[in-house]
Amino acid sequence: MSLLVCAASCTGNKFNHVAEFEGIVADLASEEYAGRSIYANGENRAAEYIIGKFNEYCTSDFVEKPLMQPFQYPLNTTRGDMYFAVDGVEYKPFRDYVIKEFSTGADRTMPIVYALQEDIYTPDKFSSYLGSLDARDSFVVLDYEKFHTLPSDGDRYFKYLKDLDLGGVIFKWDRKPNYFKARAFFTTPYPVICVGSEFPAQAGQATVKFQNEFIEDYTANNIIAWVRGTSGSDSCYVFVAHYDHLGMMGRDNVCHGANDNASGTAALLTLAQYYSQPENRPELDIMFLWVGGEEANLLGSKYYVNNPIYPLENIKYLINLDMIGDPPDMLYYEGGEEANRGLDLFMKINEVHGYFPNPHRGELVDNSDHYYFAVAGVPAMYFESKGEYYQYYHSPDDNLQHFTSESYKRIFEMVREFIRTY
Repeated sequence: MSLLVCAASCTGNKFNHVAEFEGIVADLASEEYAGRSIYANGENRAAEYIIGKFNEYCTSDFVEKPLMQPFQYPLNTTRGDMYFAVDGVEYKPFRDYVIKEFSTGADRTMPIVYALQEDIYTPDKFSSYLGSLDARDSFVVLDYEKFHTLPSDGDRYFKYLKDLDLGGVIFKWDRKPNYFKARAFFTTPYPVICVGSEFPAQAGQATVKFQNEFIEDYTANNIIAWVRGTSGSDSCYVFVAHYDHLGMMGRDNVCHGANDNASGTAALLTLAQYYSQPENRPELDIMFLWVGGEEANLLGSKYYVNNPIYPLENIKYLINLDMIGDPPDMLYYEGGEEANRGLDLFMKINEVHGYFPNPHRGELVDNSDHYYFAVAGVPAMYFESKGEYYQYYHSPDDNLQHFTSESYKRIFEMVREFIRTY
């Protein structure tokens, strides 16, 4: 049976899982959910959507309905209209600049001072040099890549920026800057803006206008549901995907997150529907875990690992699906040592069927929700497809125009074969 025929028919005639996958992604990446963050309560309304879809799809008597696991964290947000101009030339958000997630709001025009020389980016010189500039009423341009060479035993932004007496910081990147939410748990006392390589080497002054709001105790939720297997064993498989995204930068700049990670969220729902059918009921239990707060530094998965509803030692294997809506040019995968046997099996499945011509394994790092499980000793891995749409990562262009279900079709079949044979 060909891949495309199998993708349309392997779940039977009751459920066209590819069409459902595409429909869920379209829903979650729509304007209605405002980027699935705090704006318009988008993240929590997305949680309600997931629960509704699960209950619609999964009606067998061996299914346990979803429960919510709330957790709280501090969250800085950008608000209102946004304006940034250099020497009177207005810059466009996301095309020319982004606001750093920990930035305080501002409404000011100030001169620009450059601090790009390489020898100042050392722990003993950085703060003292910037202090010597007397730039409390100026924007200081810093080299983003050099700044990231500064050693840090914690969060380098907080360590090196929190006590500086500056009017503002402009980070100059060597590429188009992406938007993030991972360091939104604090604020600097001045605005921090990121610009690309086209920012002028000499500029006189800049104007910035936007607002911020710092929420001390933003509440998000993990969603946990079960398909119970036939064996009655204490062991289980776990599928994980984060459903949150970046929300908005200011009033109008929405990050839709079709690939990141409406795609993984939708895949968990179609997998749940598949395994909830009596003819597809698995031998072992399968837990479906949709986590919030991933974009805020993996906070949902970290919270679950520290507060497990099911013993971590009973997880036979965990599969994290994050960003699988890109063309299948390359399959990036990652896991800790405990995941090796499973990863070897996945690669054998891929080799036999030729799903991805260019698989690549990376080192285990804290880049997605498998990480804290792996650190805790759980056999945990994740898939990510990388193709031409990766250039739109963490930008408003991660939308339905830059999304495909081709990688999902292949990963769905790989996962089915893995659960059957592992």
